[in-house]
Amino acid sequence: MRALVILVSVMGVAILFGLALVAYGLVGKIKQEDIGLGEVSFPIPAGCRLADSEIEDGRLLVRLDGLPEQNCQQIVIMDLESGAVLGRVSAVPEAN
Repeated sequence: MRALVILVSVMGVAILFGLALVAYGLVGKIKQEDIGLGEVSFPIPAGCRLADSEIEDGRLLVRLDGLPEQNCQQIVIMDLESGAVLGRVSAVPEAN
């Protein structure tokens, strides 16, 4: 009978320890998700303006508008997790 009481007590402590580990893991995961991107900036050519933006597949697509002579006709592609500029797609006038 005494062995059964000890066994049940040890199992109860093990269950409480396991639940504490699960709670710690969940709190850690929630804190990681709350970090967010923060403040990110990227350069655009002088005289250009932001015309449109769209989020697609974890990426931010920003369309710039302005004079073609100032290289304003472009789309900037940014990664939402890191904030890094992945690339730029420019529209340039075709030479005659």
